[in-house]
Amino acid sequence: MKYILIFALFLFVSCADNTTTTIKREQEANQRIYGKEYTIYKGTGYQIIEVDGVEYITTTRGGICPLVKK
Repeated sequence: MKYILIFALFLFVSCADNTTTTIKREQEANQRIYGKEYTIYKGTGYQIIEVDGVEYITTTRGGICPLVKK
């Protein structure tokens, strides 16, 4: 019976809704970083983020570079 309860608890936790939400408290500053796009290319993850209105590209291996629009 003990194992069934542990399994049921594990199943409940693993199936929980993991959507990310932001809760704003009174007098809290606006959110400054927004994730815009994420992709994996040849085993490396690349993400486009926006910080204070400026877009950057980052990688999972480290590094950040501003995007220049032409």
